[in-house]
Formats: sequence, C-alpha cells, structure tokens
Amino acid sequence: MSVFDKVMRFIQKGHGFENIMNNVKLISAEKGRCVAEFKVAEEHRNYMNGLHGGYSATIVDKYTSAALHTIIDEDYQDVTVNLNMSYLKGARLGDDVLIEAKSLKVGKNLAFLEAYLKDKKTNDLLVYGSQILFLVPPNRQKT
Repeated sequence: MSVFDKVMRFIQKGHGFENIMNNVKLISAEKGRCVAEFKVAEEHRNYMNGLHGGYSATIVDKYTSAALHTIIDEDYQDVTVNLNMSYLKGARLGDDVLIEAKSLKVGKNLAFLEAYLKDKKTNDLLVYGSQILFLVPPNRQKT
C-alpha cells in the first residue's frame, strides 16, 4: 500500500465530529509529511466572517496525526497530549488554504508534530500549530 493510500485510509476512519473536514482534500503524502487543501466555506467561518480557530485546530489535529501515520504502524492509535495554536492572519470566505503537516520526532511513546496553514494564493502563513501525541500500541488499546 502506498503512503498516500495509507493516509487516505487513516483520514477516512474519521467519523462524527471529524466529518466537518469532508471538504479537505489530501494532495500528497510521503514519509513524515502530508499536504492538503480546502476552500473556506460558510460553515468554516466565525462570527467575524473569518476562518474559525476551532476549525483550524481540528485540521491541525487531524493532519499532524495523518503525517504521523505515514511513519507508524496503522494498528497504533494516538492521543493528543498537547495542541498549541498560533493564529497569525485571517482567511475569508472563498480563500484557498494549503495545509502542510509534518512529523518532527517520533519516539517510543511520544510524537512531536507541526502544521502550517497558508493562503494558497499569497503563501502567507495563516496558522501555525504544533502537537504532541501519545502513541498507543495495539496491545495497550482498550476495546
């Protein structure tokens, strides 16, 4: 199975709340890195008509996890230990946003990851997010 297919399989496992990301399109996946994009739609806006910070945080959470899953065995699960967000510039309805997520370091129990959300047209950095994930091996998962 290709890395791209592995990431698509991971992304499609999402259900419930993660369905808000159905319009995010995976562009590429390689070892330790994922690139995706989406167009800011009505449902992604906050009360000031900009890209909602919670939506951005959800994307960072999911796509840094996806970058991790290009490296680890697909039987592993991950749990967020820390999610840190920096909002640098807003995006508006109709803007195209590029997501770049990558693994910085993967250890036995923890993974350190980061993501950048950029305006696709100007390449301006909109959001920077970092995440630490706890790795749960198959033999430690509760059923």
